[in-house]
Amino acid sequence: MPEQVAEMLGWDGMTLAQVADALVGVESSQMLLHRVEQLLARVGAHPARLWLIETTSMVFYPVAAIGCESEAEDLPAEDILLDPPPGCHLLYHQGDPIGLLSITTADYDRSAVGLIAALLGPTLMGVNNHEQTLRELRHMHLQSERLIAAGRLLQHLDIEVLLTEIMQCILETVQADVGAILILNSAGDLEETVSWGLNSSHIDALRTRSGERLVDAVLESGQNLRLHAGRLRQELRFDHEGVTLTGILALPLISSDRRHGVVLLANPQNRFTKDDERLVTVVCDMATIALDNLLLVQAQVEGERIRRDMEVARQVQARMQPDAMPNVPRLSISGMSVASEETGGDYYTWMERDGRLVAMIGDVTGHGLGAALFTTAAHAMVQYQFRNSRNLAHALEALNQGLYHMRSGRFMTCAAVEVDPQAMTFTYASAGHNPLALIHGGELQWLHSSGTPLGILPSSQVKESAALPLSAGDILLLYTDGITEAFNDDGDWWGEDAMAESLKSAHRQGLPAAATIERLMTDMRTYAGGKALGDDVTLLAISVSEEGAGPP
Repeated sequence: MPEQVAEMLGWDGMTLAQVADALVGVESSQMLLHRVEQLLARVGAHPARLWLIETTSMVFYPVAAIGCESEAEDLPAEDILLDPPPGCHLLYHQGDPIGLLSITTADYDRSAVGLIAALLGPTLMGVNNHEQTLRELRHMHLQSERLIAAGRLLQHLDIEVLLTEIMQCILETVQADVGAILILNSAGDLEETVSWGLNSSHIDALRTRSGERLVDAVLESGQNLRLHAGRLRQELRFDHEGVTLTGILALPLISSDRRHGVVLLANPQNRFTKDDERLVTVVCDMATIALDNLLLVQAQVEGERIRRDMEVARQVQARMQPDAMPNVPRLSISGMSVASEETGGDYYTWMERDGRLVAMIGDVTGHGLGAALFTTAAHAMVQYQFRNSRNLAHALEALNQGLYHMRSGRFMTCAAVEVDPQAMTFTYASAGHNPLALIHGGELQWLHSSGTPLGILPSSQVKESAALPLSAGDILLLYTDGITEAFNDDGDWWGEDAMAESLKSAHRQGLPAAATIERLMTDMRTYAGGKALGDDVTLLAISVSEEGAGPP
């Protein structure tokens, strides 16, 4: 502790400046609590407890005990906020309540504790922001490692090996002491399949207040459940002699059309956080894809192995294609993918995020089962990154990290756009992909790649473009090279120039996105004279309508 703070703690009386000297500038929560303990001791405010508010459930939950027992029940926040009882000093930041400092002794300097509380609120937020930045950096590193580990799950075709790998990956992700994976059996009941420190009696004893098993409730709701010790005792029942639970994290394993089971984790080494939940959700999403793949394989144990594997991959790929139109005003979007074999390495997707449209197209090297499985792994990463990354370049860089560390020998070119219908602008990022075709104001523009393909180098160096303008009647086309490399009987490619002429013709006729794609495919097939495709063909078109119009 600095010399001047040590001297301050020995003076008589206490001023706001003296409290500020002790608290302001502290960079860790541990040192902040140490300073607070010394200040409170000086004014006779021992024992004491520090609480933070959880606005969702409106409770104060304990975070630090000073000279008293560490365990404490949550406190209802509404009554305390309206009329703080004696010994309770509210902590504020920018006018909002963030916590509570409670003093259990009656004989202490209330004005001095009031000064401490006045500065403790803003200081807590400053320390929290500093530590949150450090946590986010560690989280990004851990996220990359978990994505790599989760991507390897797709390699397993043995159910016991797969579930064991899932359990190990998840326990390492959140540093939980115990956990279990329960899978639905043929009778439709959840059955403990892999466990670490939890047995069936523990799982059966963990129930909701209505008496339903927690794992059954989580699977039925399809929602994650994360509870710390205080809320756990309030919301759940757990009667098992000799066993104590300090936290619960339960997640359903659900694909688009199938419920597989539940992952149950307990007793974290610290506390289950939102970051923990997000990371485990990513692992569970990829585990669910791996389970889907595995169950599809097991369902077709008879027959030719190559035909079976190709059909499995085709079904998995079909599920990846978006089936719901995003509700984004003034924008029409459509996509089409045609594989040159039963399965292919092309990919497209779209989603609505914060009122904007995000869309992506990708082309994996090769065809067949290997390319399809690589694309499946990329799909799980794409869905997470585009929903959680701050921009397109950040999302593609994280995707590159995951694909690079898979060490599959494959790589992926891709292009992504984010369209803001309110500002009538869009940005794009392209990793070694074909140029995007944009017709803006009646003029055709080519938007070229800004980085290397994903999965080749540790960093793809993808850059996101500046915001580019859009106007009514514009159309943006993303495509894979299968359409421009379609060839006729003479072996000549259709080419980008011919595709551009087809696109401009559709634009002059005012065709929306879906009709534009149909026109391009028709013109290409006419040129090829009915010849089989030599490569996968994927198209994604976005058209802009007049102001006030919704998606066509």
